[in-house]
Amino acid sequence: MIVVVPAWAQSRKLDIYLVRHAKVNIDRPTVMGSKKAAELVKAYNSAPIYDFDPAPVRGLIEAEHPKVVTSALPRAIDTACRLFPDDSITGYSVFNEYQLGIVRIPLIPMPYPVWTGFSRLMWLVHLNSEAESRPETKARLQAATNLLEELARQNSTVVLVGHGYLISEMRRELAKRGWQIIRNGGNNNLAVSHLERTEAPN
Repeated sequence: MIVVVPAWAQSRKLDIYLVRHAKVNIDRPTVMGSKKAAELVKAYNSAPIYDFDPAPVRGLIEAEHPKVVTSALPRAIDTACRLFPDDSITGYSVFNEYQLGIVRIPLIPMPYPVWTGFSRLMWLVHLNSEAESRPETKARLQAATNLLEELARQNSTVVLVGHGYLISEMRRELAKRGWQIIRNGGNNNLAVSHLERTEAPN
């Protein structure tokens, strides 16, 4: 006897891909003060990306025409357009990178990564909320993850082209929600992480 299971009763495999944007083409002085570092943070949000070969990234995404979403920032949108030139792309501000204010320390020049790293540390311990507080980012992380899961349910496969810190936290949040990490690509530019989950029918 052959038993046919209707499509509505079958489990579905859902896939989420998290891709960090390409490297940003912006000049960075060797050392700078806090004012210049703050200006550079703002310039970074509108600077163009370096050209890159999309083939290695696309080779890690097992879908020809997935649902593609990005943040609302140019570096993420430009990266997605180069990776998926034939697909519709939607930007959402909820996927923007956490907005970091540079801690103001006058008369002390430091390399840009030191400024951002120290400012991020102060932000993590709730001592730097000039741009976006830690509680605000936690709430946005939940909203962003909820949206990504809903898009995956609607489309089976969704690709988010976004930003390093948010992707890192979203990867952990999805794992807490039962998504299996198939590939942890890390947080370098153009890194690809792949998560999947099988959902039973409603």
